[in-house]
Amino acid sequence: MVFDEKKYMRHKESARKYRDTHKEYISNYNEGYRKSHRKQIKEYCKAHTKQIKEYRKAHKKERKEYCDIHREQRKKYDERYRKTGKGKIRDAKSRAKRKRDFGFNIFFKCPFADSELFDWHHINNNDVVAIPRDLHHQYMGKFHRENTLIIIKQIYKDWN
Repeated sequence: MVFDEKKYMRHKESARKYRDTHKEYISNYNEGYRKSHRKQIKEYCKAHTKQIKEYRKAHKKERKEYCDIHREQRKKYDERYRKTGKGKIRDAKSRAKRKRDFGFNIFFKCPFADSELFDWHHINNNDVVAIPRDLHHQYMGKFHRENTLIIIKQIYKDWN
């Protein structure tokens, strides 16, 4: 079989048009597929770890170029994500791990509304609880954990 460049280019163009006109459908389909086939995808990734690493290594240059081209778009996305609840938790986890070598196991679910300002307070080196920001900043210094423990007991005693 001989490679037909014209036929390939027509197919490529029609595929691009389809993707452009059906973006939302394709996105929803892919999301649903990933959710319903999570186990198979995980097994595939475990079985093909070496091939995936080789592929990433071989295409490192293209991935870097893509990141450079879409830098502003990625910055905007990251800014929006950091303002969500998951984004805030992710940032707090990374700060705790990198700067202070602490863990980040959430001891209780956050009892505060999204509109309230709160901080994650380490009750020990691994576990954190949510407390209002103004109360968290009220006791600073050498005995910060001991002093805020009183507030934490009152908040979570009332909440349970």
